[in-house]
Amino acid sequence: MDLIEQVKSKLIEYDKKDIARIGHAMRVHSFARFIAEAEGLDAETCQVIEIAALLHDIGIHAAIEKYGSKDWKYQEQEGPVIARELLSNIDISEKAKERVCYLISKHHTYNNIESLDYQILIEADNIVKIGDEGYTEKIVKDLLERLIRTETGTMLINQFYL
Repeated sequence: MDLIEQVKSKLIEYDKKDIARIGHAMRVHSFARFIAEAEGLDAETCQVIEIAALLHDIGIHAAIEKYGSKDWKYQEQEGPVIARELLSNIDISEKAKERVCYLISKHHTYNNIESLDYQILIEADNIVKIGDEGYTEKIVKDLLERLIRTETGTMLINQFYL
């Protein structure tokens, strides 16, 4: 089983019967991979983006359990700890693991997006959220203007929602 499939298995095992959460992660992963490849990122960076996309919301259950809330700040706080644990028995470099955890810790922080891997995770998550949450056209246009920076992310939002 390749690395990404191992991470998917860990995600499914961790989230158990929460099919909505698993489905969201799989869709974000799919768009993140598509954007990363279309934007020409190298294989190692694509792999980090894919793993971060799969695990980006992994802290939700812990946030609800600890704080009674799935608020973004709690997800960003709890997610990296769980991701490290899930990745502990997977053959991934420490550098890649740290980058995945960093991205998870920032996936709802929309200011100071300093790198393309971070940008792609934000875009993929929002592309899925727009459809899941039924954002109005006005909100979609605002997101497109404020948050979407890649050509591929822009194209996807325009094709899907505008």
